[in-house]
Amino acid sequence: MRKKLAIPLIIVAFIVGVIAGGCSVSVLWGHLSVGLITGEAAEQTSMDVSYLKMLRANNVTNTVDILETELDGSISDLGFNLSKIQKAKRDPQELKTLLRAKEYREQFPHTNEYSQIDQMVSNAFLLVSNQADK
Repeated sequence: MRKKLAIPLIIVAFIVGVIAGGCSVSVLWGHLSVGLITGEAAEQTSMDVSYLKMLRANNVTNTVDILETELDGSISDLGFNLSKIQKAKRDPQELKTLLRAKEYREQFPHTNEYSQIDQMVSNAFLLVSNQADK
């Protein structure tokens, strides 16, 4: 009789443990992700304030140089991440953003001091090279 009762109790305990563990991980991840997102927002806000102050001080050349370098990093990140997604599942808006950056770079060429970054930018633009012809 005890064996018949022990097996269902073990199964119930296992299920409760899995649910409790899942909830704990979910709460922990929620706190961590909010912290990461908040940190990114604070960093972007700080950079935006710096850029605006530089522009208001008529330091346009340095501001443009910084923004060009920032754009290289963003293009590299976007291209790398898009390349990891199957073509059919890529977000059209993200591809459109990459295409806009490619068109901007064609109008305003820029080379980075690091050739690896320039190569990553070129690789990213290959993802939308056919779309530019349309």
